[in-house]
Parts: sequence; C-alpha cells; structure tokens
Amino acid sequence: MTLRTAVIGLALGTSFVFLQSGESFATDPAPEQQYTTANTLALPLFRQTPESGESTVSTQINPAEAESPTEPVTTPAPAPVHKPDILATSAIAYGSYQTDVSTFKRSLESAEEIDNVMNQLGTHNASRLATGWLSYSALLASQSEPFKKGVLETEAYFGRDRLLLGMQNSPSYTLSLDGADDAINRALRAGKADANRLETVGEEIKEQAYTLQTLGWAKAKLRGKPSEHAQQLRLASLQGRPQSGAVRSMFISPNINDTLQDTHRLSGSQTLWDQITQTGSELKLPGLPGLQLSRSQHSVRAERRESAGNIATLAALKILGETEVDNSAYVSRALQDPQTQACFEKAQLNLLQCVSASRNVYERPFCIGVHALKEVGECIGEVSN
Repeated sequence: MTLRTAVIGLALGTSFVFLQSGESFATDPAPEQQYTTANTLALPLFRQTPESGESTVSTQINPAEAESPTEPVTTPAPAPVHKPDILATSAIAYGSYQTDVSTFKRSLESAEEIDNVMNQLGTHNASRLATGWLSYSALLASQSEPFKKGVLETEAYFGRDRLLLGMQNSPSYTLSLDGADDAINRALRAGKADANRLETVGEEIKEQAYTLQTLGWAKAKLRGKPSEHAQQLRLASLQGRPQSGAVRSMFISPNINDTLQDTHRLSGSQTLWDQITQTGSELKLPGLPGLQLSRSQHSVRAERRESAGNIATLAALKILGETEVDNSAYVSRALQDPQTQACFEKAQLNLLQCVSASRNVYERPFCIGVHALKEVGECIGEVSN
C-alpha cells in the first residue's frame, strides 16, 4: 500500500441513544484510583470480607539530628524516573477487571459468595473499563513494526501537523496507513480471545442460576430491597474498583513492551490473563518465548469501524510519542470512542436493571454471568468478524 496523498476532511459523526432507567451514568473520569493487591470493596448492602488495616510509620525527628551540619552536604542528582504514558496507566483498569475474572470463586455455594462476586465484577466503572480496553488494544497494535514504519514515513512525507489533522478529522483515517492491517489485527486477535474467555466464564455462572434453584438457601428471598441493591452498585461503580497492584506494576514497568510482544505470540484461544502467574506484586509470563506466532487473521466489522479506527489512532499516537504528553487532546478524543463507551455503559445499565428485578438469591448469578461477563465480552469481541 502506498502513502495516501490526501487527508480526510471532517469525519461523519455517529450518535448513540440507548434506554436508561432511573438516573443516568456519569462518565467523567473519577479521581485518581487507589490500587491494592487485595481488590476488595465494601458495599453497605452486600456482605464483604473486611479489609486489613494499614500500618503507619513514625515521622518524628530527633532534635539533635535536626541541627544544621557544619560541613556542606552535596545532594546527588535524582536518578531518571520512568514515566508511564497515558495508554499504560489507562490500561490498568481493564487489566484489573480481567484479574478479577481470573480470581473470583466460580463455584457459588452461599448467598454470601454470590454477594462477593457481584461486588467484585459488578462495580467496575464502565467508562474507565472502556478506555482501559481501548488503551490495551492500542498498546498491542503499537508493537507492529510495519505500522511503525508506515506512521513515521507518513509523518516524514506530510509533516506531523497534517498527520494529526487527519486523525482528528476522521477516526478511521489511521486505518489507511501502511501497516495498519498488521497493527489492528494484533488488537483484534487479543480482543477476540478475551471475548471468548468472558463468554465461557459468563456462561458457566449463568448456568448456576438454573442449577441453584433446587437448593433451599438459593430459593430464599433476597434481603432488603433489590432496587436499593442496584443503587448501591451504581454508586460503587462511579468510584470504580481499586486497581490491582500486580497489574499496575506490569503496565508501568519499563519492560512493558516485552510483555506486549510476548502477548502477540499467544494463539487465538489464549490470553495474556490466562498465562499470567502472580508472585507477590510481580507478574510473570511463563514460557511465552517458546510459543508459536499466531497466524489468525481478523477483519473489522463495518458497524465498529470507528472503534477500530480509534484503536489504530491511539497506536499511532503512541508511536509518535503523543501519549507521553499530559492532557493531549488527540489522545483524549480517541479514548472517548462513542461506540465503545456506549456498549460498556449499556452492559452496566443492564446489570443494574437485572439486579433491581431479581427477587430470589439464585437469580443473581444470572445477572452476573450475562451482564457483568458475557455482555462485556461482546463489546470487545464484536469489533471483528
């Protein structure tokens, strides 16, 4: 494919309207997220394991030690600090969700366990989850060498300003650059594998809603008002789940590119989240260098071309170093992909409606399996055919 000589003018806008009940969802970013390796969040109307207290460190200074030294003290220059870019920090929210999917108790044996799973999977912030997935996909796409070459050659030929203008005018403009097919296929392949994973786990949880109907404790009426349960979930989701400390360590690591390259070696049925093993606060990928390079190919669905274009745009911005700029308007615009945001928010809305409509304990696993897992997987997997 040769370099395009024209930059698309104004992109066609697309508006989305979907039914909401009750209060609307807030999509503005919340304050900076706390992160933890425990991943617990207490809700007033759901039982939850209490969090452990934090230790404190004394900061008192001995007066004798506070005296000024007689000899001048030379302060060494601080060591260079690795600053993770916007995509890396944003992707932590998606990685934390996938970590919760990996670690929650699958076999539900009590009402308390069902409450805990609902807290774990049902309180992720939909907007940050959407931007987290877009960021993770873009990080994978940015590892494509043919795409890097295409982006840099386009910049050299047209200039950065015209290249950025093309991205601004049309979300799908970047898909026309040389190497874009290879880049977007990396993201789509990982997305399809993640979607299949959520579909499998979600179906397993949904089926328990039917098998639990034969058990006395599961046939019991829910305590309190379901509408109040839904309201508590909604409020908790506005704050969002705490970040996984292990996932945070992985994405802000200077070696994150090595991990992303290893992810490209996974087959279409494997995901990064399946392969990760946790050791303290570190995440390691066991044996990935020996895996064969996946050759599966995916094409973009026409209905989700805008989402694919924003993934490619974010990947190009990463290559250009724009994702290291604070408050980049180009990055912010691509991260707020309306198709992706609407899909994740609709899944969260459907979960709250399901919780509000449930009356017996056994109905809650259905809500979790269908709306907190399977529908999220559809938002990810339906970008490709």
